[in-house]
Amino acid sequence: MKSTSFSLVEALKKITSGQDLAFEETYEVAMALSAGTVDPVLAGGLLSALATKGETSLELGGFIKVMRERMLAVPIDLAVLNGARKTLQPAHEKLQFSKGTAPVLVDTCGTGGDGKGTFNVSTLTALVLAGAGVCVAKHGNRSVTSQCGSADLFEALGVNINLSAKQAQTVLEKTGLVFLFARQFHPSMKYIAPVRKILNIRTVFNVLGPLLNPMPVTHQLIGVASESLMTPLAQALVYTPLKGALLVYGLDGLDEITLSEKTRVIEYRSYDATDNGAGRDGITGNSTKPSWNEYILDPRDYGLDFVDSKLLLGGVLAENKDIALQLLRVGSTLKTASPALRAKCNVVALNAAMLMKLAGIVSTVEDGINLATDVIFSGQADKVYRQLVQVTDEVITTA
Repeated sequence: MKSTSFSLVEALKKITSGQDLAFEETYEVAMALSAGTVDPVLAGGLLSALATKGETSLELGGFIKVMRERMLAVPIDLAVLNGARKTLQPAHEKLQFSKGTAPVLVDTCGTGGDGKGTFNVSTLTALVLAGAGVCVAKHGNRSVTSQCGSADLFEALGVNINLSAKQAQTVLEKTGLVFLFARQFHPSMKYIAPVRKILNIRTVFNVLGPLLNPMPVTHQLIGVASESLMTPLAQALVYTPLKGALLVYGLDGLDEITLSEKTRVIEYRSYDATDNGAGRDGITGNSTKPSWNEYILDPRDYGLDFVDSKLLLGGVLAENKDIALQLLRVGSTLKTASPALRAKCNVVALNAAMLMKLAGIVSTVEDGINLATDVIFSGQADKVYRQLVQVTDEVITTA
């Protein structure tokens, strides 16, 4: 990236006048902020001004490039990992890995910050996906506006979250699921953390989180807390190595695929899946041209009724931990479970199903819902959770 004489003060003036920064200008701003060389007052002004104006895809791209350059990347051989995963914990018989699906590593990290107080949908979705035999690198952090973020929940459940890159590789290879605590892999964030804490508002760094997984994730379900962010975030995905992603915004305001309303979806693929040569999951297409497809998802189209949004609520950390354990261990009581627990199981199954369909692991969303429900019912997701606790304890103890 060529340097210019563009100054941070000029950047602030430009943003506060309502003008957008060019990619190169944003890159310079992001480089300075992530290096810890910016006066805190100026840094706060830049972040708050960007948030007020609204970040464009080019501005997000500039930040993504810098943060991905500065993060501690964790290399993974996806082909080896998928082979080892099937050997260690054979995929459910309904999971069609043997029918040509390319190596897949998924994430369910979203922006957080919808302020709705739901339970940890994306974290439970990750456990269900792993229970189905899908490799998951769950990137996340502590809570933004909720009372319990993914890091908070995993920690409360007894999972060691402070893993090194080597430890994270081991955990993923042994369990099929690893939680990547954002602050462990993004050391440059420490320079801007004090400013973000003082501001106490959503900044570009909250938006960027889902796009900065240190592992080579291929497909991702990205819950978005603000509908206005959907389009710029979708366009900014070209600056990531993702092969496919679903950006979702519940029309009830949830940053998940919801059951209390319809959900706006933007489906992104880094290739044109309609090209000749595209395989069952589209990954083997010849084109490198990205594509976006927007639609409204209605859960009733897949046999799931709308539910009262109150049934999807969580609570403080202890309550969300209890909800997670109830869902993981619902077992044979699923049919007699409370309406709230059934609703939570169904919303997790739908989120998991949509990501499995995107990655080509199942042929239809209905197949994905059936598989995810069976994983919950059979206790397979709980088995993954128990393995995760054991293995993260072992790698920390033997370090």
